[in-house]
Amino acid sequence: MEGSVEVNTPNNPAFILEPMKMAKIKSDLRSIEVDQFEFKKIAGWKDNFIVFEKSSFDEVQSTLERWYDVKFVCNRTPYFDGGYTGEFADQSLDAVLAGMSSGKFTYRIEGKNIIIN
Repeated sequence: MEGSVEVNTPNNPAFILEPMKMAKIKSDLRSIEVDQFEFKKIAGWKDNFIVFEKSSFDEVQSTLERWYDVKFVCNRTPYFDGGYTGEFADQSLDAVLAGMSSGKFTYRIEGKNIIIN
């Protein structure tokens, strides 16, 4: 987010990564992609932001299970056409689920279990 970093891999010329940029290096180290650093999406957890961008329900479930220390029990797996996109700032689990469900699924919270119907 601040300062500059030199990026150097065996198969690419070194370059300077400026603030608010990020480098994605492929596992074979042959190609590097430079992109904008999206603070809320990547590091927002530090400030209690949860950001989903075209996320599958599995990705959403995994994130919410880690974030809120709960377990999902799905009687029916919700389908988000094109993935789920949404942003939540310091919200309770109930508020996040209410915002996401909007006619796509119903849920109830039973202790540390989230029952999806």
